[in-house]
Amino acid sequence: MRPSLFLSLLPFLAACSAPSPGIQVTPEAQSSLKVGVSTVTQVQTNIGAPTTRMVGADGDETWFYMYNKNDINPAAFVPLVGSAVALMSQNEIDNEALTLTFRNQILTSCKFVITSGTSAAMIGNSGPTQASTVEKKCG
Repeated sequence: MRPSLFLSLLPFLAACSAPSPGIQVTPEAQSSLKVGVSTVTQVQTNIGAPTTRMVGADGDETWFYMYNKNDINPAAFVPLVGSAVALMSQNEIDNEALTLTFRNQILTSCKFVITSGTSAAMIGNSGPTQASTVEKKCG
């Protein structure tokens, strides 16, 4: 491949390899979840396929919807100039996890966890993280 062609395709290749943030479940979709009422088919129609699905030995099925949005500060990629410069970056964190459990195709358990805050990083080290976590049960 010619170098100029490779360089022109580089942004597209990078976009294809970027990790997916996952599935962000809307508040409307969350409010449609009713323990003891909602079925597997209804949930899949309203929210879509889960990020991960597991079946336990007892036949219970657990679905996980995960969403991770971490805004990375571009300054974190600036190279050091001399040893006197300490590079520190601060990144925004927004993580959501919806866990649903079904027995006999009916929703039996529903938990939604949101973690948000900031994470600081210094060269080669993880810095302090200031985050809050909120956990709530669905309808």
